Amino acid sequence: MPFDISNGTAPTVTPFVLERFFDGVATGTGFYQGRSGDIGRQMSCRIEGVWDEPAQVLTLNEEFWFVDGRYETRIWTIAKRGDNDYRFTAGDIVGEGRGAHTETNVFKSGYSLNYDLPNPVFGRQQMVFSFDDFMLGVDDDRMLNRSRMKKFGLWLGDITLWIKRER
Repeated sequence: MPFDISNGTAPTVTPFVLERFFDGVATGTGFYQGRSGDIGRQMSCRIEGVWDEPAQVLTLNEEFWFVDGRYETRIWTIAKRGDNDYRFTAGDIVGEGRGAHTETNVFKSGYSLNYDLPNPVFGRQQMVFSFDDFMLGVDDDRMLNRSRMKKFGLWLGDITLWIKRER
C-alpha cells in the first residue's frame, strides 16, 4: 500500500490511468464544501465503466445519491484522442470537456455543466457551472477526486469524493 508509512519509508507513486481505473465498477462517498468551509450536501456514488480498446472510448454510467433524497445520473463518453488527450461529453455538458494526465498519478479535466437547481419561484432552473476536476490515484484501487465549482469565474466550492474500485 503506497501511503503506509509505518515501515519508515516514503509513499510511492502509483500511475493513475483513467481508462484502466474506471473499467468496471467503482463506488464512492463524498461531500460538497462551500467557500465558507461549511460542509454541505453529502453523497454516495456508483460508477460503472466500459473501456472499448479498439475505439479508444470509455463510457461511464454515474449514479449519485444525496442525503437530502436527490438522485442524479449521468452518462459520460470519454474519447482518448492521443497519448494524453481526452475529450468527453455527457447529456448536460455544455460543449466538450478536456482532460489530461498532469503527473504520473494525477488526471486534470475541465468542463461546463448545465445543472438543474430547485428554484422557489420558478420551480426548477438550469444554471451553467464550470468545473476543474482533479483525480489523484492513491493506488490501483483507490482515487481521490476534487472538483472545483465556479460561476462567472468565481470559486463557489469543492466537491470531494473518495472512490474505490470494486473487484
